[in-house]
Amino acid sequence: MKLESDRRRQNRRTGFVYATAVKTLLAIATTWLSAVVNHPTENAIVTRMMSSECGRVGRIAPGSVLFASLTDDDARHSYFFYRATGHNAAGDTTSYTSLILLERVAEFWKRIGYVLSIWLIVTGVTIGAVALLITLSTNHLRQPALLM
Repeated sequence: MKLESDRRRQNRRTGFVYATAVKTLLAIATTWLSAVVNHPTENAIVTRMMSSECGRVGRIAPGSVLFASLTDDDARHSYFFYRATGHNAAGDTTSYTSLILLERVAEFWKRIGYVLSIWLIVTGVTIGAVALLITLSTNHLRQPALLM
């Protein structure tokens, strides 16, 4: 009897560890996915960086929206607005993708503390509610029925 109780307790602990690990991985994955969605790599900008006809836009100083003249064709607008409005806008595809990755990592680290704090609160409330229900149900089963 004691051996079965120990096994049940060990299985409950193992299940709790697995559930905790899965919840933590889910919180990390959703936080990273949020950072990726908020900082996408725009294909229009990458293709315009590599094209030869956008050389004039590539020579614009980053962040110089007041001094730059708007391009005459619609194909270069996304790259122009990226270069003119970003104060640290990259000039080639490698540095552009590296900059996007750095922005994603920075946002991830900014949000992960809040996400894990909320996760911890929700997990604590859930465990407390389950423990309360188990306590109430075992106490209810141990009490003899009142006869009237």
